[in-house]
Amino acid sequence: MGDFDKLYAEGDDVLTDGILGMKRSGVYEAVNYSASKCYTHTNEKLDQYFATLNLKGKRIATVGSSGDQMIYALLAGATDLTLIDVNPLTEPFVEYKLAICKNLDFDTANQIFDPAKIIEARQAGENPIEMLDPKVYRKISHDLHGAVRQFWDTIMLEISSEEKSDTTVTAIDVMHNMLHATSLGVEGYYRNKDEYERLQKVLRAGDYKLTYKIADIGDFPRRLDGRYDYIGLSNVYNYMSSLSSKRTFNSAVQKLYDKHLNPSGIIQVHYEFAKSGMNMRDLGIKFDGKTIDLVSPDEKGVATSHYLVKPSVEANNSTR
Repeated sequence: MGDFDKLYAEGDDVLTDGILGMKRSGVYEAVNYSASKCYTHTNEKLDQYFATLNLKGKRIATVGSSGDQMIYALLAGATDLTLIDVNPLTEPFVEYKLAICKNLDFDTANQIFDPAKIIEARQAGENPIEMLDPKVYRKISHDLHGAVRQFWDTIMLEISSEEKSDTTVTAIDVMHNMLHATSLGVEGYYRNKDEYERLQKVLRAGDYKLTYKIADIGDFPRRLDGRYDYIGLSNVYNYMSSLSSKRTFNSAVQKLYDKHLNPSGIIQVHYEFAKSGMNMRDLGIKFDGKTIDLVSPDEKGVATSHYLVKPSVEANNSTR
């Protein structure tokens, strides 16, 4: 049973109430911290840096409330994947996205996932992209299970109600309360037909294991089980605004490196839209491996993914 199922098993449907209750109470704009909303898409160049990683048949753990980091690891051949994030809405949203990719053709998914149309829908108070259209839901809901299915059934029942009033919750209300604004111009599997159809083939084959966990960065080492070949932290460091939170981040990275990374494993410490703004040795992390800074072109200029690489067993033995 995943963390999201446990919330519902405990009778806690506060997440559904949070999505629907704002409009019912006449409050459209909610006080919402960053972790309470999902990102529709990543703004990272995932196709570029995942192409450099050897993840075929590997065990990985990654953050990412859009789910795209996990999806690109899946496309890279990873077969045991854990998506861990502080946002409790990550699992239902990502499962919804995966069900779309598994069941709908490329042209339909392209229309649904286009960031420009998502933003246009929000601004116009309309829902032209059909992401939350009940007709779309009927085509994908059979691939949703447990509490995730309960969550979306409740949402869809509300937005498809024929009883309309000023407090009736619409699809655009749900999107506004559940999703962040997204980046324009980022390419991805939803704009690349070959990549999308390859993802669809992987999803339909089902030869992988996917686990979801809800945890803050400080709890990652405790919540992750065993060792991994790749651990991705995306740009979590950007959200560490205080000195104490940065110390928590550094401590978590140290524990992940020491206790949860396989020999020859890689941990992505940070992703930033800069050529090289981070010196990982300045974080105070003690490591016996090497660092890699992968710089890739981006629509904003350049982006850098910072990695720590753990020595192989052979390398450890040769130093004794």
